[in-house]
Amino acid sequence: MRTYLAVVILVAAALAQTAGAPSTQRRYAISGTVVDALHGGGLHDIEVSIWTPESDTPMRAVVSGDDGHFEFRNLPRGKYGLSAHGHGYLNQAYQEHGNYSTAIVTGEGWQSEGLIFPLKPEASLSGVITDEFNEPAPRVQVLLFVTDMPEAEQGIFPRGEVSTDDIGHYRFSHLPEGKYYVVAKGRPWYAKTGRYGAIRESAGTTYFSSADAESGTVAAGLNVAYPTTYYPNVTDPEQATPITLKPGDRAEADFQLFAVPALRLTFRSASNSGSATVAPFLQERIFGQSRSAGWPGADSAGVAEFVALPPGRYTLRFAGEQDSQFREMSVDLTSDMDIAPGRGTEALASVTGTVQFEDGSPSPDGFVRLSNSRLGEGFGALVSNKGEFKVDNGVRPGQYNLFVLNSNSYVVKSVSAAGARMIGQQVEIPRGGSVRLSIVVTKGLGRIEGTALLDSTPASQAAIFLVPEDPAHNLPLFRRDQSDSDGTFTLRQVVPGNYSLIAVAEGWDLEWTNPAVLKSFLEKGLKVRVEADRKYQLKVGVQQRQVATASK
Repeated sequence: MRTYLAVVILVAAALAQTAGAPSTQRRYAISGTVVDALHGGGLHDIEVSIWTPESDTPMRAVVSGDDGHFEFRNLPRGKYGLSAHGHGYLNQAYQEHGNYSTAIVTGEGWQSEGLIFPLKPEASLSGVITDEFNEPAPRVQVLLFVTDMPEAEQGIFPRGEVSTDDIGHYRFSHLPEGKYYVVAKGRPWYAKTGRYGAIRESAGTTYFSSADAESGTVAAGLNVAYPTTYYPNVTDPEQATPITLKPGDRAEADFQLFAVPALRLTFRSASNSGSATVAPFLQERIFGQSRSAGWPGADSAGVAEFVALPPGRYTLRFAGEQDSQFREMSVDLTSDMDIAPGRGTEALASVTGTVQFEDGSPSPDGFVRLSNSRLGEGFGALVSNKGEFKVDNGVRPGQYNLFVLNSNSYVVKSVSAAGARMIGQQVEIPRGGSVRLSIVVTKGLGRIEGTALLDSTPASQAAIFLVPEDPAHNLPLFRRDQSDSDGTFTLRQVVPGNYSLIAVAEGWDLEWTNPAVLKSFLEKGLKVRVEADRKYQLKVGVQQRQVATASK
């Protein structure tokens, strides 16, 4: 069952309906004890909620007693989601693994009372950042990244951002277990910018501001910056060490930053004509994520200056003067530099397209996203009411999985490309040129309702995978679930096509995006052909992680 981690409230209408006229239908209960997942003791004052999986509509909420006991009475036969949260405990679903959980089935023969509901306490990560004088470093940006996220492609993703306070302290709280990277960047509080201009900082981004430009020069010891520093106090991201947080951990990660001379980067357009209509902008890549390092204006001579930069590796993006197509250059900044378009310049692809239904009508809304987990790169664009989109600022070459995010329950059925190569639902963006994507979306989808069996007995908590043909190039077609207490599961919005259905015991952390990992399970999976607007009732044998066995 899919987990929905919204804040659950008491719905009066649902209560009134449940407490309505007497019925001869037999009623059941869901009850149990909320316990600490680490220590096992009962947890009091925890809000426990139930909802209906089909509508995700909150039904009831109760608060656990002094011994952690909770109880829902007078329930009709059915299937119910169960979640809980409280002080020091993030909202969690019953037997939750990533974005999936196990629903409770009420009825004859199914256990719905006397449940043990373990809650994992939230973790936190904090630290103190000092300078080379062992003094607190205030107003330093601290970035938090997470890896090995459930339901995500392999990669490292942003998780949060804070600034140190006046005593150099920072803190990230309310964290689930996982692997985290910490990065610090900023300027010493006493730093001043030299005669090339001043800087303005806003929301973690440094901008050039000619309006704040200073006259004269500044002592070299004041025109300084902190290099981007990765825990444990290294400036090379390859040497960064992840911090593994387990439930309830209170980890610390301290930094000592050392100021270095701030640098200037001057970019001169090819003709110095000043004809570029889009100002160049500078990016710094941190764990594959692009962050703005500066976006100055260009003067009448076609010259743009970036100041107050620490040494590091940057990417400069700019529009071509003749064709306005975006290009980029990699810059290894070790000293003040003057550069111009030339050797090392790489053209980016212009990506536009349409999103239409099968009858040719445009999609009413949506957001097209191109995702490359290997590069840690993502590009996107809103879809207009005419079904058209354009990705601003160009797209780097590479292979991208394509998604259309929307609120109307349609999914991508097929994609054709002009100027690029399609492999399944993965598009290979070339260097430069123009790419035109024609995306067809559909609501004509299939649905699989099944039962996971272990030795012919319904098995709960099994990880369910619906794997498309050519899984390496069809990530958007995957569907997942976790079997409920009666062994049942539901796979919704399945695009018509050929699939393999597998169930894996304790398979929640399986590297499911890796075809090599899935190979042994697929050999004994259940082959399924899904057609539009059809529902399927299937049974699938549960395979073990070490010895892949299955029954059909």
